[in-house]
Amino acid sequence: MRLRDYVIRRLILLLPVLFGVTLIAFTLSHVIGDPVAAYISERTPEWQIKQVIAAKGLDKPIFVQYGIYVSDLLRGDWGLTRSVNDRAVTDVIKEFFPSTFELTAASLAMILVVAIPLGIISATHKDKPLDHATRLFALSGVSMPVFWLGLLMLFVFYYRFEIMGLPSLPSGGRVTPFLYPPLTSITGFYLLDSILQVRVDAFLDVLAHLIMPAFVLGYNGLTMVTRMMRSSMLEVMRQDYIMLARSKGLPERIVIYRHAMKNAMIPTVTVVGLSFGSLLTGAPITETVFSWPGLGRWAAGAILRTDFSAISGFAIVSALVYVMVNLIVDILYAFIDPRIRLG
Repeated sequence: MRLRDYVIRRLILLLPVLFGVTLIAFTLSHVIGDPVAAYISERTPEWQIKQVIAAKGLDKPIFVQYGIYVSDLLRGDWGLTRSVNDRAVTDVIKEFFPSTFELTAASLAMILVVAIPLGIISATHKDKPLDHATRLFALSGVSMPVFWLGLLMLFVFYYRFEIMGLPSLPSGGRVTPFLYPPLTSITGFYLLDSILQVRVDAFLDVLAHLIMPAFVLGYNGLTMVTRMMRSSMLEVMRQDYIMLARSKGLPERIVIYRHAMKNAMIPTVTVVGLSFGSLLTGAPITETVFSWPGLGRWAAGAILRTDFSAISGFAIVSALVYVMVNLIVDILYAFIDPRIRLG
């Protein structure tokens, strides 16, 4: 099967996933809340509420209401969010998505840069002190809650460092409020914007704001990928072709990084794709702890206010991103190992 046909088929299979997400969101809005709340605010007069009910078909049979709901989603009418001054959900998503994506991408980059080499080092030093230290590090990442790690890092790297007169990391936000001259938002991705404007000071400031939340968000995924990479490497290192490569007198570095690592990456890439999903689900907690203005913090506030329009919008966006990332992971299989055929 050609890559183009495979991608098209996977995109078609995306439709049932989105159908399931919209069906769950629609059901919850009717069972727990009031569906008309997605289109009105607290200041909407009674006569206008009746017009909204008639216009949105909320007085019609339930299956007709669902059809109208999906039609509105496709047209970009996702309702109003009470969490952000009764603004349109799509406008809020456009505003907050770059922030969350930048944070998630930074966490994923940290996972790839740190976890894969750490897993290889742990596997090549099996049962040695370095391996035990790596396994302890991985165990702590699985055991420590995200919110606790975030508060702990704020206490140490912001509060304690500030008291001791050491260079401290920012406590929250994406950029220093009084940065002068202020950073102009071009793409919404502040790191990229600072590069486009050739602002070294802004780039370093944005990077400093990213360090703690990116580490906290990606710590659990980092330890999970490290353990998977170690396990995969140990499995590959026992294979006959590795023994053959060593018997030929190849340097150990070439045996590890050219032969063993490439095959060990196949299951690891799967875990990396799943880790991206956990990054999205962990974003609300991390963004709340670090006052990060993103989709996660907005969704957390929407849950407290029972804002179903915002919750539904966050769920749909998360599902879209999650499925697309898994599609990219599947495509990467063919490049990592040419023996794999997309089918």
